[in-house]
Amino acid sequence: MASQRALRSKGSGDAEKSEENIQPSQVSNADIMAELRSLGRDMKHMKIELKQTFEADLKSLRDEFFIEQAQMRKQLETLETKLNEVNSVLDNQVSGRGEGDPFRGKFEPDRSVIISNLHGQDNELCNIVAELISEGLCLSEIHVVGVARLKSRYPGKPGLVKVELENTDVKVKMLRAKTSLRSNERFRNVYIRSAESHESRLIKLNFRQLLEMVPGGDGFYITNSGRVEKKDPRMRSRDENNQNG
Repeated sequence: MASQRALRSKGSGDAEKSEENIQPSQVSNADIMAELRSLGRDMKHMKIELKQTFEADLKSLRDEFFIEQAQMRKQLETLETKLNEVNSVLDNQVSGRGEGDPFRGKFEPDRSVIISNLHGQDNELCNIVAELISEGLCLSEIHVVGVARLKSRYPGKPGLVKVELENTDVKVKMLRAKTSLRSNERFRNVYIRSAESHESRLIKLNFRQLLEMVPGGDGFYITNSGRVEKKDPRMRSRDENNQNG
């Protein structure tokens, strides 16, 4: 009996020790509040840092935007100035539209042609144009309404000659026959092209000015028909040699 009581007492003591071992550790409310306050401070600092970083990045972007905006405004002002200069040159010099311009109000571009590199005295110009039409173009019954020469813009070269014809059909006939000039010894270096209105010449000249200002624009040119086309390597090489020479 004594041994049984001893065994029961021992078993009861082991059970109590086992219960003590499996009880969870106790955390005080003060410790939890301290941890929460520390976490709150960390989050507040993080929020402040994020805000400062965001504001710094935003200020940098804003400064870059204002700088680029100022540069673009300056480029636009420069472009506008250049275009105004081009318009002024076109009105006063390039087109020969000065006070003594014989073309002003007298020639209709729709039925006129421009002849370049045509030599001869101005008082014989009508006869020379008639010979060019009959001998160089091999055309007959072409009625010329008016002939006038512009002042030359290049030393040693004759000024352009503007010829107004009877109608558009005659103009088209002359333009189609202009290749015949290459086989004529006298007029092989003479060239004929369609006349253009003041507005058309202005647009082309503005386009050329714009191409000069655009990066890589020297690789393109404006055709007589007003199209923008890419230069071939030979043309670019020739332009570079002209600039260097």
